Amino acid sequence: MEKETVQGQQMSLFEDTNKVKNVRKVSKGALLEFRLQRLLFFMGYFTKRGIIMKTSADDLADEITDLDAYGTYIHKDFSVKRIWADCKSGKAKPLERISWIKGIRTSVKIDDVIFVKSGVRINTKQFARRSGILVLDNDTISKLEKDFGITENDWRGSWDYNTQYDNINKLKKIVAYNGRDLKNIAQFIESNYWVFDYYARIKKCITGLKQLYDFHELAKEDEKYIIKWAMYELISLFTLATLNICREVYYLSDVDKKVIINDGMISGEISAKKRAELVDATYKMAIGLVKQQIPDFKPMQLDLNVGLNAPEYCNKLIDLVNRITNNPLNYFDILRILDFSLMEYELKDVPINEEDLQELFNNYRQVKGSVKTILHFVCDVCNIPIAFFDLLKK
Repeated sequence: MEKETVQGQQMSLFEDTNKVKNVRKVSKGALLEFRLQRLLFFMGYFTKRGIIMKTSADDLADEITDLDAYGTYIHKDFSVKRIWADCKSGKAKPLERISWIKGIRTSVKIDDVIFVKSGVRINTKQFARRSGILVLDNDTISKLEKDFGITENDWRGSWDYNTQYDNINKLKKIVAYNGRDLKNIAQFIESNYWVFDYYARIKKCITGLKQLYDFHELAKEDEKYIIKWAMYELISLFTLATLNICREVYYLSDVDKKVIINDGMISGEISAKKRAELVDATYKMAIGLVKQQIPDFKPMQLDLNVGLNAPEYCNKLIDLVNRITNNPLNYFDILRILDFSLMEYELKDVPINEEDLQELFNNYRQVKGSVKTILHFVCDVCNIPIAFFDLLKK
């Protein structure tokens, strides 16, 4: 990341950023990432910044790369398109970077890639284009911003660097009254979420939301802002995982959906049947080894279903998925609407501006009730009072 910074006043770790506009001191590289995140949002993508892609969720897992700006577009049939913007505002060898991007794109399953770099020669741009990579410079970005009606000082929602910059590191520094910290949740938001299967993502989002709400109630006033930010991140990530599951089951009957989701919530990537087979095979192997030493040994009957229970909220999740898949148009673009509402109004503690929402989202009125459905589910399953969300007060 480049050392050059945007001029402004340096703010303390947990200062109330709601009261200050355009004073956050960020690097030139970070500001470029926020700019691309904003552009992808206006293009229709649910956007994240600074995702760290790893080979697994293990502590010793290798880091593949960090994604400067990452976008997910959910179609009306819940199919997904993913885009990655790799931003380089400083020195970088374009040809080498493009070759590297080609390999990363395949390993992390990304559909489209944008490489942001000024001064790239036309021959290199043509090489990138043949590889399915778009090269953008500052002039092209400015044109695209004009095309999508983006004004220079439009910093809102999750692309508002004044309220979003470095929040993940602030979360890592919070220590609760009992000495516990939030580093595991921060790591999950930043990287591990993207490694797990959809069902594990849902379970860990819900567990994290319960923990964060408990932390929030006992946290210092200057820490509550960051904890709320993390809760809103997990709500958006939970919604994304739920929509991904909707894609898997969309063309199935409600009865079949229930079987698939219940199985997934029990076992994740390994089906319940396969898991039972593995347990049975391991048990028989162990019994065989014991009988070599004790020929008369008589083993107990093994219950292959022991410990294989879905979370208590599984039926509620199934009902939510049925509601979404049976009313897809009422949930189209819900990720962007939910994310913007949480980060622009809930986080900043300002009144909801429905005129702005209708201007940003053509179908806001149709999806407004669905946003409340998601939040009601979260409140119910995570034991969070409805009054916690201003969005549920209207």
